[in-house]
Amino acid sequence: MVSVIDVYNTVRDIANKEQKGFITPEVFNTLASVAQLNLYSELFKEVINGQRLRRQSFDHGRDLSYLKQVKEDLALYMVEVELDDTYVDEIADEEFVSFRKPTNLGKIIALRTTDNNSVEIEYDSEKVSRLLRSLLSRPTSEHPVAILGNDIRVYPDSVCPVLLRYYRIPAARTMDGELDLDSLPTYSVTELGEDFMVVNPSESRDFDLPGHYKGELVNEILKMVGVRLRDPNLYSFGSTEDAAE
Repeated sequence: MVSVIDVYNTVRDIANKEQKGFITPEVFNTLASVAQLNLYSELFKEVINGQRLRRQSFDHGRDLSYLKQVKEDLALYMVEVELDDTYVDEIADEEFVSFRKPTNLGKIIALRTTDNNSVEIEYDSEKVSRLLRSLLSRPTSEHPVAILGNDIRVYPDSVCPVLLRYYRIPAARTMDGELDLDSLPTYSVTELGEDFMVVNPSESRDFDLPGHYKGELVNEILKMVGVRLRDPNLYSFGSTEDAAE
């Protein structure tokens, strides 16, 4: 994982080199979580780019495959949970059962029943209404249908529980590398006196990103620091380094 202490020190040193002043831990922590989420979102775009490279025969094979490397990074966030009656919302009737989405849900991969039947996922409520009215294509326990919105509604209501596979939103890691789902990247300090503080590793939380994203994190945060300070040079520095990678 990427060390929050290393990233903070690098961002602080570059900002000071550009004579833009001290980046406080509070400011850094606010930008750090946004930067991490930005890079996480970019991973899904990189999958599309990798697929395009493969179709054009530009992607290297085996361990050098660009698409394979991106998918390996995304696999870090893949989770499968069972949605059972602890998730059932109050809005349920005789036709469907409604599950609350996990709080750390990023993107849904698939739904299936405990009998290993795939649950067809739909996003169009009108299409689902047509399916329910049809005698031929009406959802059954063997061929259930789910519609996604604020919740996850599965038809028919006899399908419970269901297994949800999804990409979780990135969180944070302890200094020992353990996943901390209740935290975000945090550079924590202990004040020892006026204008003097030292890092507190036990309370700090590392980024929930593979280690090779350190440079991209630094560049992403520098761009946001440049916007915050209204400094085009600092923003340009982060953008140029990012493009170079």
